Amino acid sequence: MARANEIYRVNNSGISQQLRRKEIFIRWKQPPWPWCKLNTDGSCKNDWEAGAGGVIRDSAGHWISGFCIRIGESSVLMAELWGLYQGLILAWDVGIKRLLVEVDSLCVTQMIAKQVVVPNVFHALIVAVQELLSRNWQIAITHIYREANSTADFMANMAHSAPLGLQVFSDPPMGIYSIISQDLFGVTQPRFVSI
Repeated sequence: MARANEIYRVNNSGISQQLRRKEIFIRWKQPPWPWCKLNTDGSCKNDWEAGAGGVIRDSAGHWISGFCIRIGESSVLMAELWGLYQGLILAWDVGIKRLLVEVDSLCVTQMIAKQVVVPNVFHALIVAVQELLSRNWQIAITHIYREANSTADFMANMAHSAPLGLQVFSDPPMGIYSIISQDLFGVTQPRFVSI
C-alpha cells in the first residue's frame, strides 16, 4: 500500500508532468512559392468584448493585406471564427488562389473539419466558412501554436480600440513592424509541450 501511495503522490505532484513535457521552439514560417498565408486570431477582453484580426502575406513574407474587426459582445470562440471568416473573404477579394490558413484555435480547426459537434450558436458562421472553402481555389487550414501567430494576435488586440466593424489595412499598421521583422528573421519562442 505504501508503494501505491508513493506512485499516486509522484503522478499527482507535478513532477511527473515535468517529466512528460519538453521545450520546443516555435516560429512563423513563410509559405512555399506561389502560395500565400493567412494567419487569423480572435480576442476577448473585459465583459466579453470581442475582436478578431488577421494578416495575409506572400511567400517572401511580405504584407499583402491585414484586417481587424471589433465584434462587440461575444465569446472568444466566436471571435476566432469571425477572424477566419473575414480573413477568407479578404483573401478571396484580393485574388489569392493558393492559400495556407493558420489559426491557433484547435477547436476552430476541428469544427471546420467536422471532427466535433458544432453548437447551434456557431452553425451559420461555420456554414459560411465552409462555403468560402469550397470556392475555386487551393486552400488548407491548419492549427498552429499561438507563438507562431503573433501578427494575427496583434491585429486581433488592435480591434479592441477600433470602431465597431471591419478595418482593412493595405499597409502594416504602426506597431506591428517589429513582429513582422521577427517573423521574417525566424525568431523563435519557447513552448513546453507534452511528449
